[in-house]
Amino acid sequence: MKERVSPALPCIWILTSHHTGDNTPLRALAEALGLPLQMKQFVFRPLEWLPRILLGATLLSVDRTKSSSLGPPYPDLIIAAGRRSEAVAFWIRRHLNPGLRLVYVGMPW
Repeated sequence: MKERVSPALPCIWILTSHHTGDNTPLRALAEALGLPLQMKQFVFRPLEWLPRILLGATLLSVDRTKSSSLGPPYPDLIIAAGRRSEAVAFWIRRHLNPGLRLVYVGMPW
């Protein structure tokens, strides 16, 4: 069940990249919307690509103890870059908010 801060404002999450240069356009785009946002950072296990390639939308490659929380309020919009965050974003849409919109900056895989 989705929990929101305010019924009038969408919840926006930025899934940060391990490439620092990717995070600047993510933040700029989110700030241009003028809405509250949350930065989410994930730490990935070695061979992070393997579960993503084999299973798609999974959190198996994420070290949940060292990563940002996936608790409510759940996002209405995710802004992200990089292939590592793809599986996380699709998992969030599948399990937390099927109506979630995903925006990828750069070359989506």
